[in-house]
Amino acid sequence: MIVTGSALFIQAGMWETVLARLKEFPEVTYQARSDSGAELIVNFEADDHAALEALCDRVKHAIPEIIEIAHMYINFEEEIEKIAAGAIPMSALEEASTGNLSDASSLPVAQRPDETEAESS
Repeated sequence: MIVTGSALFIQAGMWETVLARLKEFPEVTYQARSDSGAELIVNFEADDHAALEALCDRVKHAIPEIIEIAHMYINFEEEIEKIAAGAIPMSALEEASTGNLSDASSLPVAQRPDETEAESS
């Protein structure tokens, strides 16, 4: 079992819509929202890495108001125990760890406040 703590970055003013639609996914548990309502904190639960990726894809596809999903932590202790016991081959872990890193180049890069101020001057 994999459990995450994740941030959902959502379209402005759409947090109530997203929250209502998340109820369609029993594997997702709502925890909190930011003051602005632009981010929701949730937990995802999945059997393994592939199931987690599939769940995130399903959620993003079903709820177009979600801009991005960012996992802040991933608890995969049970997966490590399965590998140690030989139930999961090490090659599966190596394959899973490469994940979607190729997509990272398309993510927006945050600017430091001093860069933003300099550009607006």
